[in-house]
Amino acid sequence: MIDYLRLVSIVLSILLLYNTWRCIYITNIYTLNVCSDLTLVFLLLLLPISHLDLQTILVEDFVCGNNRLEFLCYALNEDLGEIKDWLDSSGTYTLFAPTDNAFNRLGADNIKELFNDDAKKLEDVVRYHISNRIYFEDDLTCDKKIDTELGDSSNDFTTTKCKDDEKFQVGNGNDENDRDKLPLIIETNIVTCNGVVHLVDNVILPQKE
Repeated sequence: MIDYLRLVSIVLSILLLYNTWRCIYITNIYTLNVCSDLTLVFLLLLLPISHLDLQTILVEDFVCGNNRLEFLCYALNEDLGEIKDWLDSSGTYTLFAPTDNAFNRLGADNIKELFNDDAKKLEDVVRYHISNRIYFEDDLTCDKKIDTELGDSSNDFTTTKCKDDEKFQVGNGNDENDRDKLPLIIETNIVTCNGVVHLVDNVILPQKE
């Protein structure tokens, strides 16, 4: 299916270039108007195909191709069980992706503990950012609870909180009284072929054991 769409895109691109060439070399005003109309039609046809091409990237590819998500990419490439396989295969996932700044806000000691000392804790934190259902921004309504891949216990969910026209995805381990440490959703609806990604500016923390 993807190869077919790319072929159609190439054909339409060639037609667009040919049409543009004709517009340059034909001076008749009426013909120029027709050319312009045809060019607009070709562009409108190309736009959805280009959009589809952007959606052929997997969640894991998006993360590791984004220079703001290097900590998360490193985490996904650690030995974290099946997490990387989920985000690198077909599925319907939502990832609340903490940026590098989000990890840095944890402080050096906590980063060291996560990435060097406690693989299980790192796995739990990453799982806590993933849901196996797709939630676009419009689905993230105030006080909505989102089930995560951390597990099936009563505390393995995150909650969408709304404050001053902003949305936060809050974990049961985040301090709701400290706004600066709440995971603000700073970028939304990054669509991939196996899910959607939202960026958050703080790490979503599960409840402490």
